[in-house]
Order: sequence, then structure tokens, then C-alpha cells
Amino acid sequence: MDSMIGSFFFKVKVNCMTYNHSAFITDTMNGFVIQQTNFPFVCCIIDDASSDGEQDVIRHFVSENFDLKDVSIAYEKDTYYGHVTFAQHKTNRNCYFAVVYLKENHYSQKKSKAPYLTEWEDTKYIALCEGDDYWTEPLKLQKQVNFLEEHEEYIVCSHDFVKFYQNTMTFEESSYFHDCFHMGSSFFLSYTLDEYFVKWWTQPLTCLYRNGDYLNSIPNTKYKHYRDDIFFYYILKEGKGALLKDVMGVYRVHEGGVWQGKQVLKQHEAGRDNALAIYFNENEERAFRKATRDEISVMTILWSEQHRWKAFKEIVSYRKMVPVSEYRRFLKNVYEWLSGKMKRKMKAFFKRNA
Repeated sequence: MDSMIGSFFFKVKVNCMTYNHSAFITDTMNGFVIQQTNFPFVCCIIDDASSDGEQDVIRHFVSENFDLKDVSIAYEKDTYYGHVTFAQHKTNRNCYFAVVYLKENHYSQKKSKAPYLTEWEDTKYIALCEGDDYWTEPLKLQKQVNFLEEHEEYIVCSHDFVKFYQNTMTFEESSYFHDCFHMGSSFFLSYTLDEYFVKWWTQPLTCLYRNGDYLNSIPNTKYKHYRDDIFFYYILKEGKGALLKDVMGVYRVHEGGVWQGKQVLKQHEAGRDNALAIYFNENEERAFRKATRDEISVMTILWSEQHRWKAFKEIVSYRKMVPVSEYRRFLKNVYEWLSGKMKRKMKAFFKRNA
């Protein structure tokens, strides 16, 4: 059942979580309002008590572009958790904003923001875009909805994107999926859990997925760190994914990003830990193989940065993370990666640290 305001039905809800993105959020909101659809959609923007003036930027954008005077639709209200503004765009009548300005930072308190979205939760589809990324294709939502409407066996639809490096103000075209497209369909690629742990098919800013009760059954409380790669693992247990060839968004790389700000080493460590968490909770063999690849990447980075003994210590640390049988398999993979000289050093290291 689609969420309804008056006689309007929302087919898509866009979830946008943002914090200290004052320099970027206007691009994000412009990416929302340029969407050309044959259905109404609501963009739920939750600002997590930003300290850089972002709330003022959002307020200005909404006041300039949305019809706040139409009290039959628009409203504002203060709550114990923050201020809420709901309104329809002045010219794009299918576009609605529901903005929540939180009074306290929830991320630092490990508090969920999900309860503040319940008013608009009954949509057919959900799309994602964080406050430092943005969409560039006006038909993005329409194309993705059309695909899922025509292909019931698919549960999520993503698409290609480009990177924008804020420090150098340069774009980088993605070649990530180009080889795959040469072998597959002319306009989309199909992926399942068999491919999920090999490539990053589900960059959040590109994803639109089916809403439904299955989302409530995802065991997120099992995980110490519940990240998007874990979330989309459970989505793909419900059906196939499709990646459209179209480049329809920009992934912004900047020092302030929660993920981008981490070093590459930390990214591989997080990827390893997430994959291991899935492996232990779901006995997912494919996740273990990804964890092994990430751990070898961690060792490779440490080795290339001349941290040779730290690289070897990673082997010892990994022993504590996985079962004995899997550890032996991991060692075999590592041994194949090492050169002859390194294999001798590895044996000597283990003799001294047995």
C-alpha cells in the first residue's frame, strides 16, 4: 500500500541521512528535485544535529523551492527529537520533502533514526542517497522503478556512477563494470549473492529496492557494526539485483566522509570484519572468501609500506578470528601470494612466535 497525502500516493521514499555536509547538501537536494517521474515521491532528509550550519542551508533551500504556504499539504511541527518540515515542490509537483532537523546528534549516541521515518514508511520502493553524494540523471528514479515494475524477480536496482575528488576537484569515470557489460546485457547486469562478494554492486547512492515486511526480519541486532554491505546481503537473499549501465550519480570523495575519510587500510579491515560477521552469523562461505581477500589486501598494504612484521602479525591475529579449518585454508591462500623469500621469512617468524 503506497503512502498517501490527500489524493497523492508516494511510490518511492528517498532516505537521505546527513551530517556536516553544508558544502555538499545543495547538490544532493538539487539531484532530488530534478527527478522527472510519473509518480509522486518523498525525500526524507534527516540532519543529525550538524554543527557546520547545514540545517540553515537546508532551510534556505526548502523556503526558496517548496510551497510552505499551502497548508492543505505543507506543515511544520516541533517534537521532542527535532523540528519537522513537510512540503511540495513549487514546480515539480511529484516531489515532496520531509525534513527532520534533529536536536541532538544520534550517531554519537548510537541511537537509531528509523523511528522518525515511520510517517512515510509505506511506499513501494526505497532509494538511498547520503548528503555528500548526488544524482545527475533526471530519469534515475523513473528508470529504476520501470525496471523493477517489469522484472518481478529482481528486488534491487542499482546503476553505474562516477567519483568526484573534492580536494583536486576532478572526476574519475568508473571502469569498474565496463568489462562485465561487454559480456552481458546491453543495458543491465544481473547479480546474485554469487557475485555480491566480488564487486561493489550496491553503492548506496545508486540503489532503489522493494519495500516490504522482509526488511523487518533482517537480524541487524546480531551485528556490532551494521553497515550497508551487511544490509544488502540480506536484501539479495530475497531476490536478484540489477545494475543499469547508465551513469546516474556522483560519489564524492572527501576527507570529512564517514567512509571516504578512512584510510584504504581501514577500509579493507572493515570489509574483512563485515564479511566475517556475515560468515559467522549465516555460515556464508562466500563471505569468508571475501574476508580472506580483504585480509590479504591488509597484509599487502602493510608490506608495501615497509611494515613487514605487522604484515606477519596479521596472520597471527587472523588465527583468533576464524575456525582452525578455515585458518588453514587462509594460510594456503597467503602462501600462494608470498614470494619464495617471503615464505622463508614467514616460516622463521612462526618458529619464533609459535
